[in-house]
Parts: sequence; structure tokens; C-alpha cells
Amino acid sequence: MEKYRQNLRLFLAWRKLLWKNRMVDSIDFRAERVEKEGVFKDQRLNGTGEIIALRRYHRYWISKSRREKNLCAGEFDRLILDLKERNCKAIKYFEKMIAPFLRKGFTICVVPSSYSSVRNNGIRYLGRKLTENGRKDCTGFLIRQFDIKKLTEGGNRSKRIHYASIRVAEDVSIDGEDVLLLDDITTSGNSLRACRDILIANGARSVEMLALGRTDECGINLLEGSYIAGFGMPIRGL
Repeated sequence: MEKYRQNLRLFLAWRKLLWKNRMVDSIDFRAERVEKEGVFKDQRLNGTGEIIALRRYHRYWISKSRREKNLCAGEFDRLILDLKERNCKAIKYFEKMIAPFLRKGFTICVVPSSYSSVRNNGIRYLGRKLTENGRKDCTGFLIRQFDIKKLTEGGNRSKRIHYASIRVAEDVSIDGEDVLLLDDITTSGNSLRACRDILIANGARSVEMLALGRTDECGINLLEGSYIAGFGMPIRGL
């Protein structure tokens, strides 16, 4: 019994020393602090450096002029096209799909349209909708200065082109913010990565990239693969 009391006194003295040196914060309150960081509720999704998507995207039209649909495409793919047209039903659909994965208290930015004249595109409307629940609206922070050709039209979509064609709003600050960067469809990933670099260069503490759909088979997809099946984090190629 005496030995137990002696050990207890030593433990309490050690704990007191840790508190004085502010080390106890990193032990006792670590879980609470981690929970307040990042944009995703699942901490495994924060800080991966990967482009996260809801699921794979299949091109909806083989030939739109001939009304020839892609047999692999489904409702999800059609709704992405509807969102591009700022369809309210599609915006609400994707808001309900994304919201359960997100925590509160961070900033939302969006990849700007390829066309400089288009400031309020579908992905921006979706971003605004997601900010209604305790998040900061910076969906207009990234601004396209001049038009660039789409990748499907044979355009050069290198990161260098995005760096040159995008500026930031001078009256908005993201300094020290955790940012969720949204895009509708990712193919090469260069637009998301270039915008992430611009956000970090302008003071963002962290940037997580989320696309509604991806055209390739690699990466973390929230609504399919091993993530949704509950077998831990997906890895490239699965």
C-alpha cells in the first residue's frame, strides 16, 4: 500500500511538472485539438494531399448533337451536367451528398470557370450553399482573368496556364484558414492543384481538394470503393 501511494505521489508530481511546461496540452487535449482542425469529419481524409472525389464520372454524351448517350453514364453523371447549368435540384442533391462528410468552421473556395465572364457557375452556387452551415464563403476569391480552352477542346490545361490566368480578390482574406477547394469534374487534376498552390501562397493554413466526379480510376472516392465499404482508407489504384 505504501508503495502504491509513493508511485501515485510521483505520478502527480510528474503531471504537475508537465502542466507547468505546457506539455499536458499535447497529451490530454490532443484529440480535442485535432477534431477542430481540417475540413473533413474523418481525420484520415485531412492532409492527404490527394484530390478526393465523390465517385467516378462517366461522360454523359457520346454525341450531344445526335442525342447519343454513353451507356456507362447514369443519374449521377447527368446531375453533374445539370449542376453546370445551375439547376437547383442538382445543387441541392450534391449539397446533401457532401455535407455529411464536412465539419464546421472552415472556408470554402471554388475553382473558377474556364471563361472569365462566368463568375457565378454551378460549383460556386454549391459552395455558397455549403457555407450556410457555419462556414466562411470565399467562393469568389479565385478569379479567372482570361478565357482558357477546355481540355476536351484540346486546350493546354497545365498548371502554368492556370497560374497565369487566375488572380485573387484583393478585398478577401484567407490568411490562416483551413480551406475546402471545390470543383465539378477533375481529369488531370491540374486546375485543383494550381488553385491549391495559389491559396497556400495567399496564406491558407491547409487546403483540401474535393471534386464531385473524377474521370480516372485512381484516388479516394467517398461514395464507392474501400472507403464506403468500411475497410479503411482507399489507396491509389483501388
